[in-house]
Amino acid sequence: MRTMTNLEVNWLAISIALTTATQLRLPGIPIGVGEIVLLLWMLSVGIRIFLHRSYLITSVAKIVILFWIAVFTCLTLGMLIAYFMDVLDPGPLRDLFAFVFASLFSVLFIISISSQKDKQIIHQILSRFIKFTIFVQTILFFIPVRIPLFQTWYESTRFQGWSNNPNQLAFLSTAIPFFSLYLYNKIKDKSDNKWYILIAFLAFIIGSGTQSDSLNFGWYIAILFLLCSYVYRIITKYANIHFRGFIVLIVKQITFLVMLLMGLITAFIFSEKINAIASEVYYSNSQGEDRLKLWANGIASISRSPLFGLGPGAHSGERQPIFYVQEAHNAFIDWTASSGIIGLICYLTLLFWVGWKAWKKGYISLVAALISVVGYTTFAYMLRHIILWFYVLTILELSIHSKNHKRFSNNY
Repeated sequence: MRTMTNLEVNWLAISIALTTATQLRLPGIPIGVGEIVLLLWMLSVGIRIFLHRSYLITSVAKIVILFWIAVFTCLTLGMLIAYFMDVLDPGPLRDLFAFVFASLFSVLFIISISSQKDKQIIHQILSRFIKFTIFVQTILFFIPVRIPLFQTWYESTRFQGWSNNPNQLAFLSTAIPFFSLYLYNKIKDKSDNKWYILIAFLAFIIGSGTQSDSLNFGWYIAILFLLCSYVYRIITKYANIHFRGFIVLIVKQITFLVMLLMGLITAFIFSEKINAIASEVYYSNSQGEDRLKLWANGIASISRSPLFGLGPGAHSGERQPIFYVQEAHNAFIDWTASSGIIGLICYLTLLFWVGWKAWKKGYISLVAALISVVGYTTFAYMLRHIILWFYVLTILELSIHSKNHKRFSNNY
């Protein structure tokens, strides 16, 4: 086992953040500064594993590895099915490369973090990731002068920071306020943790500047969950102190039902906004593209190969399914169209497992972060993005005490 140096912590945190800096990519090349720097980190970890065997294959790492093995099995079989059906996407390499990169990052990240002597390393990585991201975006947001290399506003109305479109920056903002709340509660130094309140506040401002309805939806359901969970815990704690036996159970059940009813009522009120979000594609004034039609055509594509999907690529379109031009812009539909129902089950199982681990530990803010991320992806296909896997795996690692990890190998 080993401990990351301060340099490596900064290296990893900053490189992950910069994978969303798509304005720093060369034209026509799907990788940029963040991906290159992150790839160097991945190579360094891989070399150390091979030469020094100083890492552990934990139970968590084993599950992540099995997840990606199942995913690539589905994607491979899906490509073969699409080939024999003569509906193979002619350009699946972009997605395939992204999934390979994301899988290698996921496995090396979870192995590296789980193998640390200092179990607070994950807090340091998350803290520096958040601080670096918000510091840079705040400068880009509030300084009115033109900054070289960056076009920080899209059509002078929507903030896009270092990204090529506002929605990429919006997705980066999904979990940051809730991670900040988690770190605020975990850091005992009051002079330090007050900064996380400021970071959360700035994250809301920056995210709101993107004018992303998808982000607003993700934040809405996450905040609603957060408030309901805190109210539920306060009431049940009061019941445990002042009541006994069957009455405590009754109070808990009534409180849960009331919270559920409140959630359903507010969701119904908010439902009018759903159609507007579903119709939003990437930018304002999107020429009236109807995303609901893309969803329907994406589902029609799934029916062609429901078990294993049709492999990586776009499987929807405005006029008909398997149009090779557009995605459905819904993570669950696009993922199922690519990897089938088996791939969807693997993905949902991973999400529920991560959320359950966080809930059992009492980390409500981490569950809210996961809900915000997943809520956003209802209107965008983000599974190719490193930032999604960083968020999900960070929530997982924060929710599991390393002392409970089981060693599957004494050599790694």
